Amino acid sequence: MTKSTRISTPDAELSKSTADIRARNVWSIFRALFPHNCLSRAELGRRIGVSRMAIGEITKEMCDTRILTTTGLDARPGRGKRSTMLAIDTSYWRLIGIDLSQPYVLVGALLDLVGNVSERTEIVHDDSYDSRASDIIALARRLQKQSTSPILGVVITVPGIVDASGTVLLSIRLGWKNLPLQTIVQDALQLPVLAGNTINATLAAEHSNRAFTDNSMLVKIGMGVGAGLYINGEIVRGDSFAAGEIGHITVQTSQANGSECGCGKTGCLETFVSDKSIRARLAAAPERRTEILSEAGQILGQTLAMTVGLLDLRNIYIDGQPDLVGNTFLDALQQVLDHALTSEYRRVPEVCRCQQLPDRPLKGQTLLALPTLLPTVRTHFQVLSNSQ
Repeated sequence: MTKSTRISTPDAELSKSTADIRARNVWSIFRALFPHNCLSRAELGRRIGVSRMAIGEITKEMCDTRILTTTGLDARPGRGKRSTMLAIDTSYWRLIGIDLSQPYVLVGALLDLVGNVSERTEIVHDDSYDSRASDIIALARRLQKQSTSPILGVVITVPGIVDASGTVLLSIRLGWKNLPLQTIVQDALQLPVLAGNTINATLAAEHSNRAFTDNSMLVKIGMGVGAGLYINGEIVRGDSFAAGEIGHITVQTSQANGSECGCGKTGCLETFVSDKSIRARLAAAPERRTEILSEAGQILGQTLAMTVGLLDLRNIYIDGQPDLVGNTFLDALQQVLDHALTSEYRRVPEVCRCQQLPDRPLKGQTLLALPTLLPTVRTHFQVLSNSQ
């Protein structure tokens, strides 16, 4: 039997009202079974610490509303009556996922309750504000029509700073500032919508796959540079929801002041380490390829070293194109961290390249949204039943 996978819990602690206790128990049961575990009611009750009667009532409702399903009797060796086993029902509910992180294309998908993609589609867009918002709504409606299953909600991943209400505080890439994206899409679709940061969503997906440890950092090198942090198994968002926004930190390098950045400053990390900036330097001097990639790795290492030491991280994962984020880049980054952090009381974190798994942001944002969406399933199910 596989060990249950840990998923990040909501940031705000649940209060002790009856509704919140129920929501907490529903989420605890879901986490214990995620993604493909099969457990009996008795095992679930022991794991989450509720009575036999309570676990029976909660799991019955979760089965009735198609969050869970029965998978037959326990086939494990042992004596006594065989228990009925429960698992997450991936056949009924669907979520619509929209990923805004890809250049000039919106990626949309239908996902089940464990983040598996059942359908995927794309729509080419321009960079205008109105077109982007309208295209998001149009793509979501297209997926809603394609789905043969009821839609539980919509999740959106955004390359930028997104607050708890789903407002895009700033996305330099998209040209958005203080855009209430979650509210706009929710009003148009009349469905629950949860928008969040792309890198945090990717981090959640990797953590759910057990690729990442509980104290780790993900650095994404693409059109820009950004990071996500797991500390003690929880995603860190920061006081102003800008944790991990490292691309526009001015870095000190031996190069004269650096290039002008899209944000208006000069010498931002993004102008040295982004996909675009590295490729521009390689195109200008292909004979210096090894030196250029090594310099980029060193600059990133110098930028991260203080934070990595302060937080005592175990692993640093770099997500980028393999022709750039290869051994030369990673070795240079590791050497900088080794030099800066090596001591008798500290283990220097290991730097490695992140696997390029498909649709990770959409899966991760689905998992981050489920603590909010699962408690609403009963209401959704009643509405569906009454309409039939």
